[in-house]
Amino acid sequence: MRNNRRRNQDRFTRRLFLDRLNPLDFMTDGQIIKTHRLDRASIYDLCEEMQDDLKKSTHRSSSLSVSLQVMIALRYYGSGSYMNVIGDAHGVSKMTVSRCVKEYHRKYSETPSVDEHLYVSRKECHALNIQGVCNSNNRFTNVVVARWPGSTHDYHIWNNCNLSMAFESGRITNGWLLGDSGYGL
Repeated sequence: MRNNRRRNQDRFTRRLFLDRLNPLDFMTDGQIIKTHRLDRASIYDLCEEMQDDLKKSTHRSSSLSVSLQVMIALRYYGSGSYMNVIGDAHGVSKMTVSRCVKEYHRKYSETPSVDEHLYVSRKECHALNIQGVCNSNNRFTNVVVARWPGSTHDYHIWNNCNLSMAFESGRITNGWLLGDSGYGL
């Protein structure tokens, strides 16, 4: 009887701590941009800005680093993939992904109080539709418009921005501007 109780006690006191790798430590710059939609320097800036809000102090276990929490949230927002797929990619559970996304969302986004339904995107979450222009080195050269509700179509935003007017009027004559299928020719 005593041995069974000791075995059960040992089973509950031994815990496995996973060594979670930080994607910033082993991914190339190209991989980071492709999977998380931001470059390494921008992610480091976000982590620094969010350090005080996301750092967990716990004596029970090894909590997720701020950078891993940010990377998980960015990958979820950038890909629109399922939480279990994001979790598999980062070596965490679906519930952990959910907590990272919920924590990031709670601290860094406000739900609009006026015409809230307009801010619901096609992915059924609150969003702003922000249009930006990058050069061939993935550097932003222009954030055209950062005020449209998430339900606003890209083509409508383009037709109502100064950059579009500059192209249409012939003030910009050199170069190419490429867009996805949301923009008409």
